[in-house]
Amino acid sequence: MSGEPALPALRLEKQRQCSDIQVLIALGVAFFATILLREEGLSTGQNDNSTIFDRLGRALKKREKKARRREAHRKFRAKPEVRRKRAEVARRWREHNHARRLAQPWLQRRAEARDAHYHRPFVAIDSEGMNYPGNDVIHNGVVYLDHRTFLWGAAGVIRITEPTTKNPHGEFCDLPLHWLGHDDKRPLTLVEILDWLTGLPEQYGPSTFISYGFNYDVTMILQAAADYMPNQAYRKVYEICKKERLGSGGAIKVKGHVFVGDYAIDWVKGKRLVVKKFRDPNNPRAGFIRRITVYDVFGFYQSSFVKVVKSLEKLRLATGEEVATIERDKARRQNFDQVPLREVKAYTELELRKLSLAAIKLRDGFDYMKIRLGSWSGAGAAAAALIHARGVSEHYAGW
Repeated sequence: MSGEPALPALRLEKQRQCSDIQVLIALGVAFFATILLREEGLSTGQNDNSTIFDRLGRALKKREKKARRREAHRKFRAKPEVRRKRAEVARRWREHNHARRLAQPWLQRRAEARDAHYHRPFVAIDSEGMNYPGNDVIHNGVVYLDHRTFLWGAAGVIRITEPTTKNPHGEFCDLPLHWLGHDDKRPLTLVEILDWLTGLPEQYGPSTFISYGFNYDVTMILQAAADYMPNQAYRKVYEICKKERLGSGGAIKVKGHVFVGDYAIDWVKGKRLVVKKFRDPNNPRAGFIRRITVYDVFGFYQSSFVKVVKSLEKLRLATGEEVATIERDKARRQNFDQVPLREVKAYTELELRKLSLAAIKLRDGFDYMKIRLGSWSGAGAAAAALIHARGVSEHYAGW
């Protein structure tokens, strides 16, 4: 007997819930109808005798008519003869307005700023890693060595006198060295690496930061990121490498940076790495306080660094002893845990200086051809600069 009064109460509660849902649905439909009528110019303020349903029907028909018109226009513009005609009109417009477009003040200011910073120093960045015995990972019966980075360095050279007939390369001066590492060779953390990287522009001033075969160095950063946030390691590394985020509905493209703690990482494999330190990671609009872009110049050479140094030897910018040193130390990188830290630093410094020299001579070659590169990310950047320098866009309608 005590349970009988509870049944009507439960039934009333269900009815109340259903009515609330119905009210929400009705409000949503009414809101959508109001917006639709306002967009189509059939709001309720008109002085006609039609009902709300008549006006809503006319609004839906107008929207369908517009959609059909847009689809027909899209198909018309997709026709080959129409596309060719539009491209020809665009080409003729560029021919008549090219000089006027280049004379715009903001374009001139941008070109002047680019020219002023184009011949700034090249600062090379490199890292070294080693195996840490006793921390091997065994997965499915396979032993994976625990390999981490323990040393990062930045250095370069700067030209102090212009080339002459007697001295075709000019005279160079060494830029200061900046190291990141510990005397006991313990692994570096993510915060240490990124904080050191983003602080380099303050140390060197306006410079172009480069590296050679930077994929290994970025891999070490990603490994440190996995240690920094182990619960989100796979997701963050996947977003940085693949430029997409895995969701319930499938892959979602990731544009720009991926936040890792207080930092944001944007990496294009084999091209460049951008690292920013934001004021507030939860509010990206607050801006960043430090930033660095590191270009991978491997795409210009596509060969081992030993061959690059040998090419400098032919120009008398490197000695045979330096080539032999680099070749010898590269062969024993797998045993850096047994090599004294001072010897590793001496080898890394030599590589950094020679890479900066090679980049300067590379830029001299492009200057001789009167080509200005927009970035130092490989042969693609050189091809884009060549196309721009030869004015291909003025003659090719599809550019």
